[in-house]
Amino acid sequence: MSPKNNRVVWKDNSEEKMFPELYQKVFEIHLNPRQYITLQLLIVLIQSYRNVSLSKLAELFPQPIQYESRVRNLQRFLS
Repeated sequence: MSPKNNRVVWKDNSEEKMFPELYQKVFEIHLNPRQYITLQLLIVLIQSYRNVSLSKLAELFPQPIQYESRVRNLQRFLS
């Protein structure tokens, strides 16, 4: 995803959508670009894996930092 266009695009025939376009607009207004991308990634992971824990999310989260730092980063973001 490029920083200029960080909205996730879903096909029209997709049964599951991340969240409605109205929510995407609201999130884009209230979150900075980094927070918005983090939220998008978390939702995709949760939709893919259904039952997840913070440790599992941190394990799967695509950040180039150490595991413990990803856990702390996700904890801060979710709180």
